[in-house]
Amino acid sequence: MNADTPTPRPSIFSANLLYLAGMIMVLVAGTTLQNLHFGWGLLATEILIGLLALLWVRANRLPARTTLRLHPAPASAIVLAFLMGIGVWFVDTLLGSVTALLFGYNVPTPPGIYPQTLGAALLLLLGFVVGAPLGEELMFRGYIQVAYERLRPAVAIILVALLFSVFHLSLQGLVPRVPVALALGYVAWRSGSLWPGVALHAANNLLGTLVLMVAGMRPGLLEDLPAGGAPACGAGFVLLLVAGWAFHRAAGPRPAPALPTLPERRGCLVRGLPIAVALLIFVFIAATEVIVGRFPELFATGPLALGEAPWPASQTLEYELLHRGGEPVGSATCVLGRDGDRATAGCDLAHEAFEVQLLTGYWADAARERSFTASYDAGDMSLLALSDETLVDGNSEKIEATPDGDGLLLHVAATDSGESSVNIPTSALIDRLWPWQLSATHFTAGGTYSVTLAYPQRWDDSLQRHVVTVTDEAVVVGGVEPVSVPVGDFLAWKVTVGDDAAWYEAEPPYTLVQYDCGMLTWRLAAVR
Repeated sequence: MNADTPTPRPSIFSANLLYLAGMIMVLVAGTTLQNLHFGWGLLATEILIGLLALLWVRANRLPARTTLRLHPAPASAIVLAFLMGIGVWFVDTLLGSVTALLFGYNVPTPPGIYPQTLGAALLLLLGFVVGAPLGEELMFRGYIQVAYERLRPAVAIILVALLFSVFHLSLQGLVPRVPVALALGYVAWRSGSLWPGVALHAANNLLGTLVLMVAGMRPGLLEDLPAGGAPACGAGFVLLLVAGWAFHRAAGPRPAPALPTLPERRGCLVRGLPIAVALLIFVFIAATEVIVGRFPELFATGPLALGEAPWPASQTLEYELLHRGGEPVGSATCVLGRDGDRATAGCDLAHEAFEVQLLTGYWADAARERSFTASYDAGDMSLLALSDETLVDGNSEKIEATPDGDGLLLHVAATDSGESSVNIPTSALIDRLWPWQLSATHFTAGGTYSVTLAYPQRWDDSLQRHVVTVTDEAVVVGGVEPVSVPVGDFLAWKVTVGDDAAWYEAEPPYTLVQYDCGMLTWRLAAVR
């Protein structure tokens, strides 16, 4: 190519190679860096994405200014794009909530994503609000979309939006990212400049980052944030439409392409090969996400092994009990103790009768009183003995676990279902007792372990009565989540067993701060 020949638009093949190279770089370098330190790793990953786009321009001997749309844009267009980013965030958030509900699982969050100090919060802002908009826009609305615009602009915007959503390697997050990706593609094409897209991207990430900051530093305020609901989504959609219309006018007519479009030298199959490889990577990661999320027991690394009892010699914990609709219906007082090689946990609780009808179902329970005392080996938290008695509607239910050879004999005597017994190992967990035992879990995000779980009273449709049931279940340690309870705000490890979940303070002694058993939620109200 001589000096008089204009430099052409980048080819779709080179854009697809850049896409694949960026995905592999994020998987290898980005994941490694973020595992070492989430905040610095995130910023470094976004810098690497931007540098890769710049190097790709240089390697293909293309002009950076036109290839990456580094042209100025009217200040009004940048401000309106920023407002579009705010509006579309509410739409994305609602779609994310609906998608998580439909998928039936939540993707674990990295432990370091919730900042607890001002420095960590500022680093998160730098990564999400500066690094990500610059790095990702250089790659996607710069190089890749400019290449794809050799097709019709609408086709380019849609295809690059889908590629952008796939690039983040989360099936659950795929659909919620599409609206913002479409908006980013449109503002880049309409203005002919990268900067409105950077502003829109920054606004979108800013709101999400503020939520993370509140979750990490003041989780009690999360309930007051107008995010995720239909009214907020409606307001955001209106803001998106109004700001988008104003942006269309402010950005002016689309400038003529500065880069000539020369024919592609490679056939469709060769051009599409890098995308095919990237999609295979995405399919593998997406399938793993779904299987781990829906069937965690398949990924158990081995049987559950607990550590030493973490609680002090004596501690009293008080909980408020809420029904599924969030209204208080009772309370519980639990006493934890440790004496030499034996640890104990005992609770007295009572709640009133309740009925609650929600969009997700109907829940009802009679008034009941319960008292239990369990003793454990303080070294490995294996169960030594249990006495558990419940009174409900004049009927009684008594559960006892006593030593029997190398295991335990679990005996249940209930007014309405008679008596029954079953042998269980000392390592077994017992339904609605395990939350105190699992405070000795080895907390590692994503850790999955197999365990024997005994249900003293589980409904059997074929017998039309409650029976003792022993099953194999998975204990799944999720990420650290913000939890706000009456006694204060916490970052807490989430642990699920079957359909129930418990949250433990992130630091020793790993106090049980919240427990959801389906019918009731226990929330820590006082520590003495």
